[in-house]
Amino acid sequence: MPHGPELLRILSDGRFHSGEALGKALGVGRAAVWKRIRALRAAGLDLDSVPGRGYRLAEPLELLDPEIVAAALDASVRAGLGPLEVHHEVDSTNSELLRRAAVLPSGAVCLAESQRAGRGRRGRVWHSPCARNLYLSLLWRFSRGPEALGGLALVVGLAVRAALEDAGVPGVAVKWPNDVLHQGAKLAGALIELSGEAGGASCVIIGVGINVSMPQALGSAAITQAWTDAERAAGAPVSRNRLAAAVLGRLSAALALFGEQGLEPFLDEWRAHDALAGRPVVVQGMEIVHGIARGVDVDGALLMEDEAGVVSRWLSGDVSVRAEGEAKP
Repeated sequence: MPHGPELLRILSDGRFHSGEALGKALGVGRAAVWKRIRALRAAGLDLDSVPGRGYRLAEPLELLDPEIVAAALDASVRAGLGPLEVHHEVDSTNSELLRRAAVLPSGAVCLAESQRAGRGRRGRVWHSPCARNLYLSLLWRFSRGPEALGGLALVVGLAVRAALEDAGVPGVAVKWPNDVLHQGAKLAGALIELSGEAGGASCVIIGVGINVSMPQALGSAAITQAWTDAERAAGAPVSRNRLAAAVLGRLSAALALFGEQGLEPFLDEWRAHDALAGRPVVVQGMEIVHGIARGVDVDGALLMEDEAGVVSRWLSGDVSVRAEGEAKP
């Protein structure tokens, strides 16, 4: 959308701006301004229009700024990252990095205000309203092949959990393999896409989506599971720029340690924040199985104990807590 980013920047202060003033700032006529206002509304932004006063956002917005994100990073973290890009809109931040993975260095970062086709695990849609949440992807290279990266999803989930805590969100837990919850409601998730050959090096794209200030109406209409966002969980405003810096800081440190030592150093942290441990769960993979969650092993597999006391390992699948009294098939 031509001028879309600039129009949003002007309106982000939450004040009224006349159509004439907006047209002058953008170098377009008032009819073109109206078309761009409609496009922002279609992107999920709440815009007021008052005759004689003009247009304003219902509330001010903090837009993503690569300079603010970079300034909030420790110098050692910034030195270990590659280029940091912020886009107004992409299909998905993971897809944007995947297209250029062959030429980008390890540590390349892509952020976007909105995604046309945000993706979650197992082909699910990640709903991505404009300028309300955090959509971030990080490219990372490991010297080991994909077969040696078991447990990476858990490490990512723990890093996101810690970053949210850094940003003032208390009581955050992890749900295998890498969902992040607050009081049982989904707050964040990750999509990890790997490439590489057995015995060789790996290139990993780690996509992180965090609900920061999700519009209630959109979330209720589009999301089929219990959900929340960082500002509701914190009970206070959460800066998306500072949260992005916290995620990058926690992720880069965790990935460096994981690359050297694997999952072992993270197991105690996982146990301390595991939302499933000791609870009755249902795992859906090739079949549906009920049992009690018993944590994870050194490969990142979910351990589940059945009624006979037999413990099974799950390397993939969807897991949910079984409601009290829910009948087994």
